[in-house]
Amino acid sequence: NGIVSYRFDRSLDDIAQWVQVRLRCMRTMGASYEELLAFARDYLSRERVCLYLVNERKETGDYEEALHLLQTVLDDAAVQERQQPVWALRHAIGLFELTNDTAAVRNLLEQLVVTGAYDAEATEWFLKLKGMCTQDEWDLLRETIFTCVSDDRPRWRYYAAEGLYDRLMDEVEAKGLWALHEFEHDLAAHYPERVLALYENDLMGKDGKSPRVGSSRNVYANFADSVNHLRSIEGGDEVANRIIDTVLSIYPRRPALREELGRA
Repeated sequence: NGIVSYRFDRSLDDIAQWVQVRLRCMRTMGASYEELLAFARDYLSRERVCLYLVNERKETGDYEEALHLLQTVLDDAAVQERQQPVWALRHAIGLFELTNDTAAVRNLLEQLVVTGAYDAEATEWFLKLKGMCTQDEWDLLRETIFTCVSDDRPRWRYYAAEGLYDRLMDEVEAKGLWALHEFEHDLAAHYPERVLALYENDLMGKDGKSPRVGSSRNVYANFADSVNHLRSIEGGDEVANRIIDTVLSIYPRRPALREELGRA
């Protein structure tokens, strides 16, 4: 099913590309906007087709029709209970900004920071939305956004943008070390002891007596690197030294392990 879906999506993209080329040819031949729209109507949900027509209208200053095209795509997604396309939301926001419709911009931004939470620009949109609200409005709205963004990392990025490091630390701590890395710099600055504890549990096991040292030189070296990393965190020297002492007491007859830990 995955292969079929991939091929189907790819064929739709190929069709969309063909439609876009055909639209350009029609325009070169003098076709009117109405003729272009009639030809492409069934393909408006494809980004490149829709945006070709949107740009046609923008160039003539017909922002109302450009917005109508984008709204058609958004409405169609809602009817079919699909996620609204991020590209359509972004371009609609841009058009509403051109027409100085602040209320519409804010409304679409509220949708965008949820729908496009994984996008590289998501935090920028989040902060832009914040700048359009009073503090009381924002205190309520951001909680709604946090609830709607169910995926961990996007929600955590919004926490970081808001400086809500207590919530961020609680959730990362509950997930374990794998969740820490993207946010380590900020969390280590605010909660060094808790960050060190995450590392120590990962390296030594929850009982503190099950080190992940393996039995090969490469694994010893990786373990030593991880221990040495702790020294970059406030209070990390004490933890690193404790781990080294414990590991060497558990494995006193592993000279290679002792040698690797000697550089940590």
